[in-house]
Amino acid sequence: MKHYKGPLGDFIFDETLFALNKLGYLQYCGSFKDGCMQGSIPDGIKICDYMFKDCKDLRVGPILPKSCIAANYMFAGCSDLVVFPDINEALMETNEDFDYTTMFLDCDKLATLCISVDNNKSIVPYICACESSADYPRHYSKMMKSIQEHNERTIACWKASHWLLLKIKKLTDDEIKEQVPYFNPKKFHSVEFYNHSDYVYVLSERRKGNFIGIPRNPLNTKPLNSVTKSVSSVPTDVHSDAPCRMDLS
Repeated sequence: MKHYKGPLGDFIFDETLFALNKLGYLQYCGSFKDGCMQGSIPDGIKICDYMFKDCKDLRVGPILPKSCIAANYMFAGCSDLVVFPDINEALMETNEDFDYTTMFLDCDKLATLCISVDNNKSIVPYICACESSADYPRHYSKMMKSIQEHNERTIACWKASHWLLLKIKKLTDDEIKEQVPYFNPKKFHSVEFYNHSDYVYVLSERRKGNFIGIPRNPLNTKPLNSVTKSVSSVPTDVHSDAPCRMDLS
């Protein structure tokens, strides 16, 4: 075991599983079992950039530690990745130098699964990963509160600058909302990923602390209806670039 303290964070890592690459980033160099990494990502690490880049044997995304606030190109080139990693709340809300569009770059199989059933629209894999993560409901609640407060401030500003119009026309609240740019992302979409019972089962078991993988040639299994229902779609704004990265400050 080796202790690291520097730009990446303050953590201890297993040298048989991780190594610092030429760019100074911590990179996974261990083996895989049924598409799962061995061990876990070290607690205390903040920057996880490039950690699994081009790992062709990674099929099941790991749990990101609570300390992670940047994951640029973390899974880029993981062409066999089919189960989302569990993204932490800190990464969803980070203001650090993190471009979420690079996190799953060239993850072709994962991108294919991120399709809305309702309108056949492709959804950013990062957003799907956030929605399927354990921290998302808490983050979503905070995000909705922030949006509500923003809308209330917007309406208050509009009323202050249009006081004469209000006095003459006596507009109702609904009529005011038609005049004000009002952000309301409370929409639902269902992701095709949730139709794949074996992938959903892996997610469900991971939340219970059971880490299971997916063999390269999995046996055909019957749909796990009870599991599929337990992982429901989460309300979000399908038109937002990254609803999971709203500034909550």
